[in-house]
Amino acid sequence: LIAAVLAYIEANERAHSSMNTDEVKKTFAKGCILCERDVARVDGWAKSGYTIVGGQVVWSRPTMSTRGANGGALVRVMASMKAGVLKDATGKTVEKFRASPPNPAYFQVRPIKGQAIVIGVTS
Repeated sequence: LIAAVLAYIEANERAHSSMNTDEVKKTFAKGCILCERDVARVDGWAKSGYTIVGGQVVWSRPTMSTRGANGGALVRVMASMKAGVLKDATGKTVEKFRASPPNPAYFQVRPIKGQAIVIGVTS
C-alpha cells in the first residue's frame, strides 16, 4: 500500500514538471478531492502555457499509520516544498511558491479492482 502512495507521488511530480496529468490520473480514485483539484490546476496551467521552475515537493518517511478492515490503510508521509515560480508562456512570473518545512500528509489507500490506489489525501 505504501507503493501505491509512492506511485501517486512520483506521477504527480512528473505531472507538474511535464504539465501532463495522464499518468497521475491512473493512480487515484474518482472522488479524491485533493487529487482531482491538483490535476485540474495542472491541466489549467498547461492549457495556459504555464511552466513551473523549482517548487518540487520533497517526500520522506512513508509509514503505515493504520490498517483498515477492507484491505485499505492510512499512510503518513512527510512533505516539504522547495521554492518555485510559475511562469506564463512569455516567461513572466505569475506566482511564487515559498519553501515550506516538512509537514505530515495522510494518504488513504485501498485496493480497487485488484490494484491499490489513493482514495483520499489530507495534509
